[in-house]
Amino acid sequence: MVIIGIIGCLLILGFVHLALKDVISPPFILSGIWFSMYILLLLFRGGTVDFSSIYYLSFLGGLCFFVFGFFLVIINKNKVNCNTLNERKSNFRFKLPYIQIFLLITLILFSIYLVKAVHFVSQEFAFNFWQTLSTGKKTGAFEIPIVIEYSRSAVIALSIVCAIVFFSNPSKRNKRYFFISGIVALFYVITAGSRGAIFMWILSITFSYFIIKNFGNRKLFSVLLKLALGILLIFIITNFAKYVYSDQNNAFEFSKNILKHYFTSSPIAFVEWMKTAKEHIHGANTFRFFIAIINSLGGGIDVVQTVQDPIKITKLGEETNVYTVLQYYASDFGLIYAFFIQLILGGVHGFFYKKANLSNKISPFYIALQAIFYYPLLYQFFSDQYFTLLSSWLQYIFWFWIFTNRAFLSKGDDIEMTKI
Repeated sequence: MVIIGIIGCLLILGFVHLALKDVISPPFILSGIWFSMYILLLLFRGGTVDFSSIYYLSFLGGLCFFVFGFFLVIINKNKVNCNTLNERKSNFRFKLPYIQIFLLITLILFSIYLVKAVHFVSQEFAFNFWQTLSTGKKTGAFEIPIVIEYSRSAVIALSIVCAIVFFSNPSKRNKRYFFISGIVALFYVITAGSRGAIFMWILSITFSYFIIKNFGNRKLFSVLLKLALGILLIFIITNFAKYVYSDQNNAFEFSKNILKHYFTSSPIAFVEWMKTAKEHIHGANTFRFFIAIINSLGGGIDVVQTVQDPIKITKLGEETNVYTVLQYYASDFGLIYAFFIQLILGGVHGFFYKKANLSNKISPFYIALQAIFYYPLLYQFFSDQYFTLLSSWLQYIFWFWIFTNRAFLSKGDDIEMTKI
């Protein structure tokens, strides 16, 4: 079944490339991810796991629905031929004094947070900075003021918008705003307690740059490979910082086992989960955000946990508690429903793509949304990051709207596409 999955992904990759000629289009990226996952399953698990289950084609099925949903939305739009390179230029500039006031507030919060974090680490240092803060948060010894915690999404959103503005109009003032907001955001994501925040911010900034500069496919592919290697390096380094109690004497074996577990266990876990009889939870995952609101108002409805129970994936007892994006929705109403959600998600990505990539005008709001949603797209092989993080996405949408609003950002009338 894995071989069929590989062939299917290759066919979809070819179709998407012919249709869009854009290697950073969401369906091309997702096809490449699932193609890679199937290859890694063969390389790392070929001799220990039985791939005969039909459920291994579920990932290919979900991909097909995603691609179909994407093209349903952009069917009447044509991607500019990548052989005609057009860099997006603008005269965007932030309005004074709003940007200065917000940056001042951000810097004050950043200073408070930095002093508090450095003081705690100096007093309670254990192994490394990241591990010390992470342990402190789990035990409650390190508490972040609520205003700083809730400002995290605003700071990250501002840095992404500043990046878009700077990339399209590289003036000294825009460069300064991008540098300041970027430094603060970098500290916020590093101390967020999860690598997901780091990857999300890096991906958002990088894909914003790709969308604005509109490079040719050859250059984009080269940069994407370097980006993937960079993220992989960060992933390995953070694992050394995270799993300080594991045997790290053989760095190569440690890294290989970590990569094997993280990049191949979730598809196997999903298949093993599908093989067992499961009762559906009737929308408790999909509508978790709304159920939580009702519950907070006294509704008395149980809110499901986002952390899943572990499942054994090998005879040697290896376990994992992540099951790819499909399990989160299949547990609600079954696999067909999970495919339907993929259709909807493909349409959402298609809408953002049409507004951000296929428009002759620059829309910082939609470019920011398109860029940040590469994060849950890339995480599909691992777990759901769409409805699971719905409250966070609503916060980012709100802040993107604020920072790209005409009251905050002067858009001008002379936006143009400049040939390079």
